[in-house]
Amino acid sequence: MMCAVQPTIRATAKQWAAKYPLFGRLSAASLFTCQQWQPQRTPLPQPSAPTATPVLVVGNRHDPATPYQGAIDLAKAMGNAQVLSWDGEGHTSYLQGSSCVDNYVEAYLIHRALPPAHKQCPA
Repeated sequence: MMCAVQPTIRATAKQWAAKYPLFGRLSAASLFTCQQWQPQRTPLPQPSAPTATPVLVVGNRHDPATPYQGAIDLAKAMGNAQVLSWDGEGHTSYLQGSSCVDNYVEAYLIHRALPPAHKQCPA
């Protein structure tokens, strides 16, 4: 998809309407979806020091929306974090049918107890 400013979008819409009479004008409307994107932006700052409290990061090995590597990268960036891996399916891990994940997450939330390092919960 092409992202452009409003005058360019309007010109493109005219061209598409002439060239593709059935769908050109309707398809050109999709060009507006990214009009607000900033061409230059300041990246978010990375953590500069480990968190004071250890953090539990839950990573689902087969999550179609958030790849498992993201959990590993997040834990590494936070400094004082540990990954609990689940070999499950779908998006999210807690309350998805794994008593292993649920028990470790609840122990962390209630008592700040982390699972053993490199803990992997089966599907």
